[in-house]
Amino acid sequence: MKRIRFSIKNIEKINAGKKTMTYRLTVRKKGDYIVEEGGHPYFKHIDTGVRITILRDYNVPDIELYAHQFFRREGFESPQAFLAEIMEIYGALPKHGWGHRFEIKGAGSG
Repeated sequence: MKRIRFSIKNIEKINAGKKTMTYRLTVRKKGDYIVEEGGHPYFKHIDTGVRITILRDYNVPDIELYAHQFFRREGFESPQAFLAEIMEIYGALPKHGWGHRFEIKGAGSG
């Protein structure tokens, strides 16, 4: 099964049903993923027990427009809060990326 990493705070949002989309610089294929804890070296895999299925991807040529449309699905209270996190992660607002809509499959499944 493919793997995808999230920060602890975003894993909590996923488990609470507050986060159903994720922005990435590269497109992720539709299908099932093991959710891993982020913030570790690439070779260190920490399985959280959470499984998601990516249902759809969105080409995002304008991150600010995406933020206004999807900040709630990304698990944020405002577009500005979402954009601040993106800047913290990437150091600047990316020129292009991908939004991914997903659903949680449950802890410990599949």
